[in-house]
Amino acid sequence: MVIENILPIGTVVELNNIDARLIIAGYCAQSENNPDYTWDYSAFVFPIGYSGVDNVISFDSDQIKNIIAYGYQDDEQLSYMKELEKIIASIDKSGKEK
Repeated sequence: MVIENILPIGTVVELNNIDARLIIAGYCAQSENNPDYTWDYSAFVFPIGYSGVDNVISFDSDQIKNIIAYGYQDDEQLSYMKELEKIIASIDKSGKEK
């Protein structure tokens, strides 16, 4: 699994197939509907945020149409991104470790 240019938590995006803006809330998401697949991101509708487990949206980076605003970045976040890149490299899209 590879995510090019991982976006930070809090980034607001528009997707190709959804009219609403989304705020990125997590990485390497799996859903009950498709437990054998690992999505690049999980998100909530912006500006509403979390409104229940049924309203978490999972998507891949190639579905992003526009980046509206980037999430906060600092040294701690950048360090986390380096560790996350290692974790992501060890996962294939089926959700299993390589």
